Amino acid sequence: PTPRHMDVEPFQLRAILAGHEQDVRTITALDDGTLATGSYDASIRLWREDAASADGPNYTCSATLRGHTSVVSTVSPLPGGGLLSGSLDKHVIVWDIANSSPARILQGHSEHVLCVASAHGGSVLFSASIDKTARMWVDESCVHTLEGHEAAVWCVLPLDDGQNSSLTASADKTVKLWRGGECEHTYRGHEDAVRYLAMLPNVGFLSSSNDGTVRLWEFGGDSLRVLQASSSFVYQVAVLPSGEWLTCDEDRNLCVWNGSSSECEQSIAHPKELWACAALPNGDVMAGCGDGHGYVW
Repeated sequence: PTPRHMDVEPFQLRAILAGHEQDVRTITALDDGTLATGSYDASIRLWREDAASADGPNYTCSATLRGHTSVVSTVSPLPGGGLLSGSLDKHVIVWDIANSSPARILQGHSEHVLCVASAHGGSVLFSASIDKTARMWVDESCVHTLEGHEAAVWCVLPLDDGQNSSLTASADKTVKLWRGGECEHTYRGHEDAVRYLAMLPNVGFLSSSNDGTVRLWEFGGDSLRVLQASSSFVYQVAVLPSGEWLTCDEDRNLCVWNGSSSECEQSIAHPKELWACAALPNGDVMAGCGDGHGYVW
């Protein structure tokens, strides 16, 4: 890996999560520190840190969750150590982690589910799909279908404003702001599919795109900044506790960016394309790779 600035300690490899038979498509950290990876092999694996390791963090697969019948495209934490997932099988699953089995299966999308998320302490769930919609769920019922995008909805990001607001990112090159089931604003600027969204507290939000850029937006306004992050697809973007930005791309790179100067502080090459990246609560970062492994740095 290339070094970060002199005053910032560079990320070093901490652990490799090996066990999936195909690409790691999605990753997240649960509330209790457990890591979750979802794969093209239709399974989800849970990884717990082995406190007995003297060489730093080491993770052991503690459970394999099977319930989806196709690629697990998205995983998201629920309060209290729970887990939510979505798949190309069109279903959303709320998992009973203790029994490694589905507690609830939400059905309604007519095409692949690409993203899931939760709000209000897990009482409201969101899902996004290739069917050009996002859905808001309460209990097991869809209470709003967010319709208006002209192509697949790649990401949905709930907003903590008490109004059931959310953002959606789409292959139609736009991001939309919703209040309940109504679209309030459409953000335009990307030149290709918008793949992912991340909150930037007290500023606005970030979007990553197949056009190779990350954009910083203010709510209700225009793009504040455009970062040329890659020469290929930027699949995901995340925000570190330090305020730095994290991106992963088709070019196999996990990049750490200075959020103020838009300067790349560290670029970490991986064996294959990186489908997912995440900032972990302990300050580490994680990537989901096309070689079937998760990498913790």
